[in-house]
Amino acid sequence: MKKRLLILTASAVILASSCKKETEEEKPVEPVKLEYSNLSVEEHKKTLEKNGTDFIASINTLPDEKFISVLKYFFQLDGDVPTYTLPFSSLFSVYSSAQSGNLYGIFNAVVTPNTKNLSEYYATYTWDFTQKRWVKTASSNKLEIKFPSNKDSKTNNAVLSFTYTPSTITSTIEGQKYNLPSNTLISLTVDNKEEVKFTGDYAYKSDGNPTKADIKLAMGSFNLNVGVSSDVKNVSSTLTLTKGNTSLLSLKTEGNGNADVNSIINATKIDGILDKANATFEIMNIKLVGVVDSKSITTEQAAIFNLTGEAKNIKNVDILNKYTSIYAAYKNENAIIAKVAFAPITDTYTYSYWDGTKIVNYSYSRYTNEPRLVFKDGSKLSLEVFTDTGFSKLITELENYGKRFE
Repeated sequence: MKKRLLILTASAVILASSCKKETEEEKPVEPVKLEYSNLSVEEHKKTLEKNGTDFIASINTLPDEKFISVLKYFFQLDGDVPTYTLPFSSLFSVYSSAQSGNLYGIFNAVVTPNTKNLSEYYATYTWDFTQKRWVKTASSNKLEIKFPSNKDSKTNNAVLSFTYTPSTITSTIEGQKYNLPSNTLISLTVDNKEEVKFTGDYAYKSDGNPTKADIKLAMGSFNLNVGVSSDVKNVSSTLTLTKGNTSLLSLKTEGNGNADVNSIINATKIDGILDKANATFEIMNIKLVGVVDSKSITTEQAAIFNLTGEAKNIKNVDILNKYTSIYAAYKNENAIIAKVAFAPITDTYTYSYWDGTKIVNYSYSRYTNEPRLVFKDGSKLSLEVFTDTGFSKLITELENYGKRFE
């Protein structure tokens, strides 16, 4: 189930091509109609750097959420986590990743629903302060664990709760047969206040292909929502991360083609998997939009197959610019920072060698292309040149953030 949801989500994210309707004759991607921002290139750098450092500052508060300290104390109560806590494995993975602000780890945890018969774990476990052990009582409808939230608590004021409903759909994945989940609910309350709530609702075709996943995770002041829907021919996904009323991150994708999971697993190339797609990615006040018509790109690239060298490279760049529309913009101001245009690159290499009788000089050229940022003043800068100066503070913050996962 984990593999299928990850693959389905990834297939919707890939910017394979535009999501316009089929016509008898493919047309170039429509040009962007938004106006450019009036900021200079250097002013854009300052604004982008602040946007990035503000994002990291927000994420850096995640380890301070109350549920982190409560679960940490839970693990300290009797050493190793008991086997009966298996239904909470997703929550514990979230806890582990949240301690370091690892957003990818959190995302990976919430799209990994457990496929075992989890109702067999239903019971209530209560911490006995005197005997320093868990006391088990029967339960027919949930798994519940009652424990003190910290070393100074005199009562079991924290409650972990899990309920689960299996679907009627079974699926064989990597040689094992699973009864796929229909919905799950995991929560952590402290003093009757909900500190964590994880819900997952899922739907499938009869062969086990997922058609819907609606996942919500509330972690104190943070909320992560992931949604995926597919009718095999059409697939869409959304991902949002907020802190309070502030949107930190958002990703929306749509596509069509052949989103059957088995076809994706066995595919060797993107052609025929996602024929058309588009995506919008937002981080704080920055919005990245990409529309790429890969079907038309593939068709026209096949027509220049017999060309070689610089002529082929130039033609290929023309095709990319014809069937792509990618730009960065300020979300609140609805103004473009820069558009992306591809440029042909020729790198020439020369070396000498001894052929047994004389020194021979040899040269060859390597043809590639690179995306360049096109600003209002007409300047065209590669990403390397643009980020070479003006982002020292952000780079330091990113390096410090990355050290948490080493």
